[in-house]
This record gives sequence, C-alpha cells and structure tokens, in this order.
Amino acid sequence: MEKISNTQNRYFGDSFSILTSENISKMINSILGILSLFIVGAAAISLIVGAVGISNTMHMSVLERKKKFLKNLMMLQEQMILLLH
Repeated sequence: MEKISNTQNRYFGDSFSILTSENISKMINSILGILSLFIVGAAAISLIVGAVGISNTMHMSVLERKKKFLKNLMMLQEQMILLLH
C-alpha cells in the first residue's frame, strides 16, 4: 500500500486520496461514537424530566391530602365545640 501511495504522489501530487477499509472503519466508528453520546445525553435528559414530573405529582398529591385533612380537622373541631356547648 505504501508503494502505491508513493508512486501516485510522485505522478499526481496531493490531488487524490486513498480510502482503505481500515480508514472507512475508523470513520464509521467515530460517527457511531458521536451518535451513541447523543443518544445517552437524550436518555439522561428524559430521565431527569420524568423524575421531575413524578416528583411534582407526588408533591401535589401530598399538598391536596394535607389540605383535605386540615379541612376535616377544622370541621371536627367545630363539631366538638358545638357538642360541648
């Protein structure tokens, strides 16, 4: 391969390029590596968004239950006061 490249450089200069299967394999691996990083990044963002959504739902549920509990407690307190008078 080296001899062919030297001969072509002597006759044609640097106006050509040679692609070997090794070079193509390296380029494909590089592209796949970048694509894999992109997919991992998108998956990480998706997990974070999902976790925030679940956390928000749980928080709102607790706040609603607390509000209902306090409302029931106040009604019970009023009923006890009425019963004692």
